Amino acid sequence: MSASSLRTSPSTADRRTRSALGRYVVAATLARTGDAGAGVGIVLLVVGRSGVRGAATGGLLMAALTAPHLLGQWTGRLVDRAADARRPLAVACALYGIALALAVLLLSRGWTWPAAGLLVLAGACGPLLTGGLSSLVGGLGAATARGHGVDAATYGLAGSAGPAVVATLAALTSPAAGLWTVSGLVVVAAVLVRLAPRPLHTEPPGQPAAREPRPTSGAGSGAILLTCRPLRRVTVTTLTTAMAGGGMGVLAVLLAVELTGHGNLGAWLMTAAGLGTLAGSLVVVARPLRGDPVPLSLALAATLGVATLAIAAAPGYPFAVAAFALVGFLTAPWVTATLAARERYAPPGRRAQVFVALAGWKVAASSAGGALAGIASGLGARPVLAFGAAITLLGVLVETLDRDRDRDRDRDRDRDRDRDRDRDRDRADAR
Repeated sequence: MSASSLRTSPSTADRRTRSALGRYVVAATLARTGDAGAGVGIVLLVVGRSGVRGAATGGLLMAALTAPHLLGQWTGRLVDRAADARRPLAVACALYGIALALAVLLLSRGWTWPAAGLLVLAGACGPLLTGGLSSLVGGLGAATARGHGVDAATYGLAGSAGPAVVATLAALTSPAAGLWTVSGLVVVAAVLVRLAPRPLHTEPPGQPAAREPRPTSGAGSGAILLTCRPLRRVTVTTLTTAMAGGGMGVLAVLLAVELTGHGNLGAWLMTAAGLGTLAGSLVVVARPLRGDPVPLSLALAATLGVATLAIAAAPGYPFAVAAFALVGFLTAPWVTATLAARERYAPPGRRAQVFVALAGWKVAASSAGGALAGIASGLGARPVLAFGAAITLLGVLVETLDRDRDRDRDRDRDRDRDRDRDRDRDRADAR
């Protein structure tokens, strides 16, 4: 190989990595935009047909779409066991888009329960659109903080664009048109995923320290998340933070009523949060996070809890807008840190399962948080927001103390080992 080719190969590799990551971003953004817009679109469609009394049915249909995300700890195995991870992910995107489109057709004709069955099928594919696609980032040659920051940006962009696309088309034409549009985006994403560059490797470049407990090869992905110490810490704080964040949509409307008397202004609070997430993602891309992602994710979760308290204490609407934007801004680096932790500490051959299982659990926790916020809405927005912040901070505290206990246990074990070694040496000298 000539010296000139050696000089050009690094830049060529960089261009290939950027190209692969760029194509991934387009596919992931389209898939997640469809996923983010589906829930609100289903509610708009049902309420548009049945009026306010259809809201309960809309809530049940949303549950049919979100509850199957818990299957992620099993569907993730399809990705890990596949010779080419792109195939099951592309199939999942195609199934999601087609099932959603058919469900909308049935709902438009008044066939509610057959449509619910199709939504369950779409929901079972949902974790592969989130955590499943994220598991590809490392294999694209972008297993860096910047790569995970770019991936986090797709979540922020999709979270804002999905509901906006559905709401805009619902106002201009019909909710069904909005839903068919976002389902079409997911089908397009399926094609892009299948045509994306093949992952360069299947294992993350970095592995946990030898001292960290490693789950057995037969352990399920749920067991991995709870038995591997770093993943357990990220899992617990992810679930508590997601539960607190799941009620934000409901609480934004309630808080807007309390502050201004106009519930529709709650949409602008959520818009501020979405724009904050997008801004935070851009900052993370420009200035990647450094250090161990596990303690970093705990610290960022704690700041999210404090920011949520600031929302609860908002003296006026402008302050509330700023506080929602701050929560969104902090969400971006927190998501980035959790993605990096999954990448770093996932056991060999189980990376996709770790990504997909935690994505499913996170959606379930968020759904539970939204349901609890609705049930407790009679208490007012501020007490419920404060309770959500307390849950987040409690999760951080528990996992911080868990780490302290582990550190003490490791220190005691090292001391006992040194003492036994000294005793054996003394006995050998005596003989």
